Amino acid sequence: MSFTPGLVSVCLPVYNGDQYLQAAIQSILAQTYQNLELIIFDDFSSDHSLAMIEHFAGLDNRIHHWRNGRRLGLFETYNQCLGQASGEYIKLFSQGDLLHHEAIEACVGQMQAEPTVAMVTIGHELIDARGGPIKNPDQEWMKEAFKPFRPIERLEVLEKCLFPLTNHLGEASAVMFRSAFQGTGFDSRLHQYAELDYWLRIIMDGDCICLPEAYAHIRHHLGSAAMTNSRNLMGACDLIKIARKFSRVIEACGKNEEEFLDQSISAYVAEIQTMVADGTIAAGPLRRAEDLRARAAMNSSHETSASATVAFSALASALVGGDVSAVSFAAEPNASGTAMLEDLIDFREFAFHAIRLLSQTALAPAKPQEAVRKTNAEQAKQPVSPSLLSCRLLQKEAYYRS
Repeated sequence: MSFTPGLVSVCLPVYNGDQYLQAAIQSILAQTYQNLELIIFDDFSSDHSLAMIEHFAGLDNRIHHWRNGRRLGLFETYNQCLGQASGEYIKLFSQGDLLHHEAIEACVGQMQAEPTVAMVTIGHELIDARGGPIKNPDQEWMKEAFKPFRPIERLEVLEKCLFPLTNHLGEASAVMFRSAFQGTGFDSRLHQYAELDYWLRIIMDGDCICLPEAYAHIRHHLGSAAMTNSRNLMGACDLIKIARKFSRVIEACGKNEEEFLDQSISAYVAEIQTMVADGTIAAGPLRRAEDLRARAAMNSSHETSASATVAFSALASALVGGDVSAVSFAAEPNASGTAMLEDLIDFREFAFHAIRLLSQTALAPAKPQEAVRKTNAEQAKQPVSPSLLSCRLLQKEAYYRS
């Protein structure tokens, strides 16, 4: 592959990752594309992660590393990495994942060949905690969302990812983008959909190319952040925040906020029902709400934590038992302005829409997951209307930028 090399900044946040970190770092250093820097921020780990990072930094001067003075969380730590990146291109990476040795070269080649492209996404395979393959039934319909090896116009990407809210672009390790479009980074107020929110803001500045080859191995296990956020139903709060943030985009797509929420909440509830059925989500941990209690303690808002615990537990009861009347709140939130309170207010609105949708289905059984995937695949194949593609309300100045 022939092109002028540009520096690639690989951003790697680390928190108690020593179980997988060595293999992850080695997969970066072994890339055929060598003009890269590896930016590592340790998020106040309590295991041997820092010692491992320092060991590799002593072997390769392309590694630059820092340590947070306190725990900041995944997305704020990503933002720390972005703040130190100096490359023309940004390649995000996760401590449990692995990259094929030609992954970065393939992404840079596409960026060089297509100047209108803001982002490249690569295919991936799922692996478990031991590195064994995991069957990923969603992979096929995700591949069908966009045609590979060609620039995908930004409006097409936005419409397909928003209706319903679905991450067709992949997780952090599957994404590379131009540093000129990195903006303000991840919105750390979000939980389950923080990655997709960031991808869509980057896409506002350019087109996207999808490479179908499985250049990444993404590790899914019970301790991963993605699984934790899914089990704790934190995506519920995100849906409301994204509806507000992308209100102008939703209007430009010829839809309104209620249509966005109807489609996205229906898809989200179907996903949750499947996770409840297969045992991924259990009512007990939701009722204990240890994650919410810990977050409230950090924000010194125990009253808000108690109210939010009731809200999340009620939704868990509704999903498990089909009792829509169980979704209620124990107390009105006060005006403390804490992040916990913001989540609670958003959850109230989510519960309102969820009650309406669940009531309309008359407690019908959950749609089989295979049917959900088939519907998603059919929606992905639908062409975008010419009127949408000609809409110019999506110029950068029309957007809400976080």
